[in-house]
Amino acid sequence: MKYIKRNEVKIKSYRPLIIFAIVMTLILIYSRSDGEKGNQKDFGLIASEKTLPDSFYNASARGLDYVVRKRTNQTEFEGAWNFYRFENKPPKVDLSQKDIIFIGLVESSNCPYEIDNEKMELSSVNQAIKLILPKQYGACFLDAIPRTFVIEIDKGISKNIKNVVIVNESGEETSIPFK
Repeated sequence: MKYIKRNEVKIKSYRPLIIFAIVMTLILIYSRSDGEKGNQKDFGLIASEKTLPDSFYNASARGLDYVVRKRTNQTEFEGAWNFYRFENKPPKVDLSQKDIIFIGLVESSNCPYEIDNEKMELSSVNQAIKLILPKQYGACFLDAIPRTFVIEIDKGISKNIKNVVIVNESGEETSIPFK
């Protein structure tokens, strides 16, 4: 007669439960990371330079400190790249899958804005990309230095986006329609 140690029996009886827990944990981790990757695939920052169009205040919406353009093909993209006076060459973008949004604004010279995917939200309610400008801490100069951000967005999502909502440091929202 073979004797089984009590510890071996407990481990063997819990083995299916342990395997099930590990598999479910992996599924949850994979589904969360896949969702985050999905959001990053939908839109994201592809360029940023200290530049603005020569006619910034004439081109800005309603005299605001923002110039926003949406471009859907290579010719429009290159034209906007030149309009905003970028020094670097434009990045390679698959414009059959993506649209491009240019957002020009002014910032403090010693407190520049840094934008990433976490500071951008899609809002299907008001058909907009919401850009949240980060709070600036410290003694920021009150000068106005140019800055343009270039965002790529999936065409499937872009077709429903009609404007950009910029949220400034005090929480004030400004909606700017595309030109």
